[in-house]
Amino acid sequence: MTLKTGLERLGSDRETKSAVRHVLEALVRHAGEWMDAQTLHGYSGVDGPRLDGILSTFAQAFVLDCDGDPPRYRYDPDRLLHIEVDRFLRRAESHTGKVRSGVEAFRRRYPGR
Repeated sequence: MTLKTGLERLGSDRETKSAVRHVLEALVRHAGEWMDAQTLHGYSGVDGPRLDGILSTFAQAFVLDCDGDPPRYRYDPDRLLHIEVDRFLRRAESHTGKVRSGVEAFRRRYPGR
């Protein structure tokens, strides 16, 4: 399985995609480190139930290694997974930049709204 499989299982609403982005950014910054959900919450800012769902889905999709009780997670990608995650994060950053630019243009055009 792949990141694509995990993303399909999680859903495509904006809040979920944003949470996934924050979680993946935290995992990439700490690749190879074992972390529990509480530590990942501190790094990503994603709340408990949503974070637990993302982590368990990614563990089932083999995006993350999972070990122990309570579970600890590790992002230790192979080359293809690294490319897939990097592509997702670049797309998400590009989208965020376009939205931010659109909002700034709106504020310049219609000040005070």
